[in-house]
Amino acid sequence: MTETKYMEKSTRPYQLGKAAYHSDNDKVKKEGRRTWLKYADLGAETATGGQLLAHTMAFKAEQPRIDTTTGWHYHTCEHQFVYVTKGWLDLELEDGNTVRVHARDSIYIPGGYKHNEIGVADDYECLEVVVPGQIGTVACDAPEGWVAKHGKA
Repeated sequence: MTETKYMEKSTRPYQLGKAAYHSDNDKVKKEGRRTWLKYADLGAETATGGQLLAHTMAFKAEQPRIDTTTGWHYHTCEHQFVYVTKGWLDLELEDGNTVRVHARDSIYIPGGYKHNEIGVADDYECLEVVVPGQIGTVACDAPEGWVAKHGKA
């Protein structure tokens, strides 16, 4: 009987139409939308030809604590899915609600849906999946009625 040999490194360079294995032992860093977060590419964007983006994000606790409010914005994508693996994320949503997404909780945000990230835990980490594999961010005003209801933008 032969012994199974398991992969220990990510399958880089990731290739279109091939399985993309990402090992946490092989950090594949990338630039991201938020300067206070560390991003790690999971290979899905390349493997799917841009149809799907998957990366992890973690708060840069080694930096001095800064304001992590993003301001009201929406994303130019069809679907954004965030699964929090550690800590928490606070969001204001265009429907008038504010939500704290805890570890092992998730949130789905459709493209074009206005939201404002108002805080993260010092140990915040998450998995973000976006369809298609490109995500743009557009700054916008608070939703109509938000200021009157909540007293802030």
